[in-house]
Amino acid sequence: LDGINSQGLAICVLQLNTKPVDADMDMDVDMTPTTIIRNVLDHAADVEEALEIFEECNFYTEGYAYHFMIADARGNCVIVEYVDDEMVVVEMDGDILACANVHVSEEGRECYNVYDGNESDNRVEAIVEGVEDTDFELDEENAMEALSQAHVSTTRWSIVYNLTEGQLYMA
Repeated sequence: LDGINSQGLAICVLQLNTKPVDADMDMDVDMTPTTIIRNVLDHAADVEEALEIFEECNFYTEGYAYHFMIADARGNCVIVEYVDDEMVVVEMDGDILACANVHVSEEGRECYNVYDGNESDNRVEAIVEGVEDTDFELDEENAMEALSQAHVSTTRWSIVYNLTEGQLYMA
């Protein structure tokens, strides 16, 4: 479900335990999580172009909601999530943008009362602390170690992207 393209753009998806999304924006194109990921990887070179793809479609999910982390080789990074079927973009403010399986935006946190919010907040905090512990020396090994600090029994995978080299490391 996650991926990186030849331009150094990466996108990953995280499941949220909130209501499914039905963002009907009267566009000609309908997309699901897997189709929007494929379209972003095939047609976007940077975060700005990826956001244009999200903005130009009706986006819907079945069963769950999701949010997406998108980053490019230029150092841009955002999280896209939907709150009451409206797209919200969380931009990087500082040195680190991290997320787990709970809404990151203020709008999402206010709208949804998510039972696992504290656990997810603790996971995000563990990632941030893991990155800070390396003094921001994020080679693949240090980055994967920072992610391992957030591992829980339901973690299915962790991925580190080297966007300038076009590589990914998965555990």
